[in-house]
Amino acid sequence: SLAACFVLLSLGSLLVLLAAGRLDLGRVTGPWLAVLLVAIAVGRPAGRAVFLRLDRRRFRVVGLGVAVAAGLASIAAGALA
Repeated sequence: SLAACFVLLSLGSLLVLLAAGRLDLGRVTGPWLAVLLVAIAVGRPAGRAVFLRLDRRRFRVVGLGVAVAAGLASIAAGALA
């Protein structure tokens, strides 16, 4: 599924950043961690509610659009680094 793809890509990115020594875990403080956990807790049910209201074709278009946008953002971030 699309969610599984994003999880695998995120884990892969994390491993590459760790291997390259480019991940600064010292910047991940308690408040940031709390914000991220709240985002997960709110985002999952919100995403599920949206998914249940979209028809199959529209979901496919939205999913592909999000994937393309994420890919373009990744390319841009890599090019600017």
